[in-house]
Amino acid sequence: IGEMMLEFFESKIKEYDSVARMAKITAKIGLISAPESVKDEAMKDIMDTFKREIQEIILRTL
Repeated sequence: IGEMMLEFFESKIKEYDSVARMAKITAKIGLISAPESVKDEAMKDIMDTFKREIQEIILRTL
């Protein structure tokens, strides 16, 4: 049973990895095909989110 559970969890990890890769590719396609104004807004949102995350990490380490 232990070996079957290990195989099951390994399969689930591979499944989640595949879904994450598909989401990444879909996002890339969306950005490539989007109008310039949408790209600019998306990049601003991404950078704002990234900035907030970094600030939170820094505050937690102080």
